[in-house]
Amino acid sequence: MSFKVVSSARKSTARSNGRVAPTMLADTDTMDSISDIRRGKLTWEILYKSSSTFDPDSSKVQLWHTFLLALVLYDAWLVPLLVSFSQLNPAICRKTWLQMLATAGEVFFVVDVYVHMHSRFYLFGDPIRDVKFIRRYYLMSWGFPLDLLALVPINTIIPALASTQPCGLGLLNKLLRLRKVPAYTLTFDKVFARYYKLCKVVKAVVVVYFSCHVMACVYASFGKLVDPSKDEDAWKMHDFSTSTHERRRRRLSSDSSDDQHTSQLLTEYLAALFWYIRLVFALVCSQVGVRSLGLVSKCVEGQVPRTLMQTLFMLAVMISGFLLFVYICGTLFMISKCDANSTQEFDAKRNQLRYILSYHQVPMDIQSRAVEYFENGFKSGEVNDRHTMQLLCPSIAKDIKYAALKDMVTGVPFFKYCRAAFIRALIDLMETQSVPTNYIVCRKDE
Repeated sequence: MSFKVVSSARKSTARSNGRVAPTMLADTDTMDSISDIRRGKLTWEILYKSSSTFDPDSSKVQLWHTFLLALVLYDAWLVPLLVSFSQLNPAICRKTWLQMLATAGEVFFVVDVYVHMHSRFYLFGDPIRDVKFIRRYYLMSWGFPLDLLALVPINTIIPALASTQPCGLGLLNKLLRLRKVPAYTLTFDKVFARYYKLCKVVKAVVVVYFSCHVMACVYASFGKLVDPSKDEDAWKMHDFSTSTHERRRRRLSSDSSDDQHTSQLLTEYLAALFWYIRLVFALVCSQVGVRSLGLVSKCVEGQVPRTLMQTLFMLAVMISGFLLFVYICGTLFMISKCDANSTQEFDAKRNQLRYILSYHQVPMDIQSRAVEYFENGFKSGEVNDRHTMQLLCPSIAKDIKYAALKDMVTGVPFFKYCRAAFIRALIDLMETQSVPTNYIVCRKDE
């Protein structure tokens, strides 16, 4: 390293003039060398220095976050169900196994607090591996008090709240974990990155179902139809427990009262889901101009909302239905666009190759072999690999190339005892090429 030396005479002149002379401690090359030293030190610490922290990009941590995503979604499914349907059917409050599953999941969120206190993160582009700093940073952030607030057992602290209606009020604090859903969703995409299309389909199905579930729960919270003659009750859900078919089924059935309440609750839940899905189908059909789905949209005649809350809810249903339609169309377009561009480009190149070979009257056997070679390069994925290698930086591309061809080159007896530096230089000069079947690469004595 070379540093610029400032002479004492220059310093004294600066003092005599009453000004502070700026001193350059190092030039650009020196700063680059210092940054290289720091980068090398950091690499050595990551490789050889032991640390009791978790790598957030490791497969185990990503699987852990994916599991927590399932628990958060279960809480988001359970809380609206208990809050809304407990007024419609109090028998759901006696289904203790629903709340027991949510309580058992709290153990994993307690463990997640420990994982947060030992998980590395990036601060201004630098990886933080110091356990003390990680703990202090997490304790001073907003995430720690929100995580503690979500872990508070409100039903245990306030026992009277568990016996009141609705019975799901003691679990409302669990919804604070919904702020982690975007981060957990990104982790889910990383875990199942190899199954891109399946990932998109699963996410679309989950979003559609949860939208229908929340809207169905809000619709059920308006209550049942008590008096059909009243206009404000005509919009509500029908009471299936008082129907003639239900009373006849109860007399003929030998099930216990709990089984009957479970069947009634399931019927009411599916009826609320059907109401929302039917309305969304009608809205989607009106958006795209399809009028042939009258069997879906008109199989049950709807009622006009009568109150302000019912009108606001119907507006929310319309907006959510339109957003779901846009989201589904965007997902399908994204899935189809993944293969559309490459497939269309490949078909155009293949047709162009056939036209050129036919124009120059190339024999048919050579034409078929050329097209087969071209199709094999596309279907085997070599074109995608070559394109991906071009997108990477040269250093990473060389490392990948060296790791892929090292065993093949060292397996040649002539290069078996060569040094690693020579093997690496040789691989850097090599290029992979595909040849047709029965193609003669070289002959003897050539």
